[in-house]
Amino acid sequence: MRRPFLFILTAAITALVLALFPNPAAAECVTVTPNQYRADVIFAGTLVEKEVVSRFAPNAVGLVRVTDDGEDALRDRTAFGLRLTFDVQQVWKGPARKTMIVYQVLDAESSDHLKPNTEYLILANRLSDQDRSSVFLGPDEEAFRLPSCSRGAVWTADVQRDVQRALGRSRRPE
Repeated sequence: MRRPFLFILTAAITALVLALFPNPAAAECVTVTPNQYRADVIFAGTLVEKEVVSRFAPNAVGLVRVTDDGEDALRDRTAFGLRLTFDVQQVWKGPARKTMIVYQVLDAESSDHLKPNTEYLILANRLSDQDRSSVFLGPDEEAFRLPSCSRGAVWTADVQRDVQRALGRSRRPE
């Protein structure tokens, strides 16, 4: 009689611990506010172009460059590196360019969520050496990475108010 009780108690405690302490691998996907996120660039801009630059090839080992429009790689979920081009309207941190290119490296759990002609709040960090090779960039090119599962925050009046409250006034791109 005591064994079933211990089993149920152990299962309940295990479930509680797993619920309270989720898998740390998912931590990158947690939504945070701008003042909680350490980013190298923070800007609001409209996504004007999305290009697949690398993919997993079924007959190759590792990644290959994408030379076509990349739509097949997005459909069959073999896309790995994306180059996202934004027309920038406001900048809080980082270079104040009119056009910014940000890379996104997809993983098995992430997918392509950003939609062209939509304005987003972008928080990105410098590309690591490993990420540079994933998108075929050299070591001297300045480049930034959007977290793989980030959808970016769609730019709304509420988001703008929250960002200005957290980060202060923005500047215009040059």
